[in-house]
Amino acid sequence: MARSPASTLTAAQEILFGAHDLSQSGRSEFSEWDLTVSTWKRNPNRFGCRGYEAQYPDHKRVMMEIMGTTKKDNPLRRGWFEKVRPNTYRLTELGLSEAERLSQTRNADVQSTRSPQAIYDAVAPLYRSSVFRKHSLDSNFKCNG
Repeated sequence: MARSPASTLTAAQEILFGAHDLSQSGRSEFSEWDLTVSTWKRNPNRFGCRGYEAQYPDHKRVMMEIMGTTKKDNPLRRGWFEKVRPNTYRLTELGLSEAERLSQTRNADVQSTRSPQAIYDAVAPLYRSSVFRKHSLDSNFKCNG
């Protein structure tokens, strides 16, 4: 079976892999902050603090996936891990088997590519300018080259 890139993983699946990493390191229970850091280390582009992806994890991003009531792929709702006390979780048998199944069919270590949104934001004032619009409408414009 061909391996798929990590960008095809849902956020919940990537968080599951973060929990699986903690479990494999001997931690049967882990805090939500441990889970945030573990998930961020796997994919800083997706779970990093915007603008500082390589330096800082985004705790809120991870917790929105876990606690979000509108998320159909919520790891708690799916039964992949359970809350054992406030801010503390444990990977379930179902979560362990799902992580192992996914790791056999996907390359979980490939990171997603960074969004080009910063580039789009940087050039937006240029292509929105009246000079550029006039230039684009000029039918006499001929390109040299």
